[in-house]
Amino acid sequence: MVRLPGPSLEEAFGFMLDVTSEREPNRLVRNVVEGLPRLVASEVTTLSICDLGVGTRKVVSFPENAIGAAEQASFNRLIHEHPLVRFHSTHARGGARRISDCVARAKFERQSIFGEYYARIGIDHVMALPMIASSGLVMSYVLNRKGRDFSDAERGLMDQLRPALANLYRMAMMSAGASGAAPVPGAQLIRRASARCCAGSRPARATGRWPTSLARACARCRSTSRTRT
Repeated sequence: MVRLPGPSLEEAFGFMLDVTSEREPNRLVRNVVEGLPRLVASEVTTLSICDLGVGTRKVVSFPENAIGAAEQASFNRLIHEHPLVRFHSTHARGGARRISDCVARAKFERQSIFGEYYARIGIDHVMALPMIASSGLVMSYVLNRKGRDFSDAERGLMDQLRPALANLYRMAMMSAGASGAAPVPGAQLIRRASARCCAGSRPARATGRWPTSLARACARCRSTSRTRT
């Protein structure tokens, strides 16, 4: 039987403590893409910023350089075919989503985006956690892995982290702009879109409070792991 990772409450809150301590946008993104696999197993974790107007994606990955130039070019060419990009560009409040939530496995494997991109980087399953979602811009943290799909409990946990992570990025953007810091990933696109389409998340408090339902989501993951071992 498949054993779920089941992150503990300490791991989930430890992750949030790590990322909320950082206010510089580039380091914040790096902390998130390196930290999310501690909670949910992911062989390649990215911040993916898709500009649908011009059909290109900016990406920050962990491990670094996990996506080659040829694969990136394939993604750009097929960006409008991607099931998760298509979904989140039309569902601003759609929340965390797996490719398997959008399209049947057999159909996905027949699509060009699978054969020309995912198969080349050795990935079978994908889950996107949207920070900003609109018809022109989709910005998501994306978890990718091979072998088994993401569970409902894992998707639920990511959905509970989503509002806090989105607010942290926006606050870091505001701080960088006020201080005259160097441009950050997707800065111009995000400034245009963030005011009206922040994936439905509420404004963050300065104290960085987390949803109380996060604890329940973590507990479900932990309980599921114990019952299936």
